[in-house]
Amino acid sequence: MAFETELKETCPFCKKGTVIIMEKPAYRKFQTSRGSGVSNTYQVNVKGDFRVASGCSECGKTREEIKQKIYGDT
Repeated sequence: MAFETELKETCPFCKKGTVIIMEKPAYRKFQTSRGSGVSNTYQVNVKGDFRVASGCSECGKTREEIKQKIYGDT
């Protein structure tokens, strides 16, 4: 499952510009483990993810600066 949703948010610095954030939602998938004559199917929860796709259209802050402001030191 590889689809992403585009979210338009206001800039955390100037509060005027637009920043595009791509969201990948959390989902469940099924995996199968196989052994000698035995197989087992189980669910795996995959975490969602966010990424900053653009800088600010007004103040010119970069994607990295916006990411640090929103998510902290990651």
